Amino acid sequence: MTEALTQALFSLPAVVSLYDFFAWPFVAMSNLEMGRLLQGKVSKESKILDIGTGTGMTARYLTSTFGARVVGIDTSLEMLSRAQALDGLDITFKQGNALSLPLAESFDVIIMGYLLRHIEPKDAPQVFLEASRVSRPGTILMVADLFLPKPGPQQVLGVWYLHDPVTLTQLAMDAGFTLFATRYLPLSILLAYQKGK
Repeated sequence: MTEALTQALFSLPAVVSLYDFFAWPFVAMSNLEMGRLLQGKVSKESKILDIGTGTGMTARYLTSTFGARVVGIDTSLEMLSRAQALDGLDITFKQGNALSLPLAESFDVIIMGYLLRHIEPKDAPQVFLEASRVSRPGTILMVADLFLPKPGPQQVLGVWYLHDPVTLTQLAMDAGFTLFATRYLPLSILLAYQKGK
């Protein structure tokens, strides 16, 4: 889906109001698995970046679970407005683009939850490079998304781009991250990486 089409779709009040209902099963499963993988690695002092935060489901989960400081970035003002309305946990929400993050600081954990399906394959390397730019040695990168079991990105229903785990891992490695865990979830995958020195 092109960025303009994504922005238009996630600006529609009907889409924003129904988003949590349809996304919840996927996000809830990946959040629980992220929580398991981050146990003992995240504290109240940790800074977490949630790229493509949408309505903030993952940001709220991470803040309530770990007490960490979370920044959520999304292109859609409407999704961010809903996220802020549901917040109550002192999460910082900002409008921004995964291809050029409006941030200068670095983070301990970076989340890309169900983001990459909205990114054209030609732009996916830049998303990982931006994550690398706002990371430091030891930063954990979590990528959760729908996936293809076979190599090569593929457009589905003319709306989403599905990526395979091998390609995603190569993009992460090219950006300085090393894979440390893979979790297969129903229709989704969670890939956990760590930034090297």
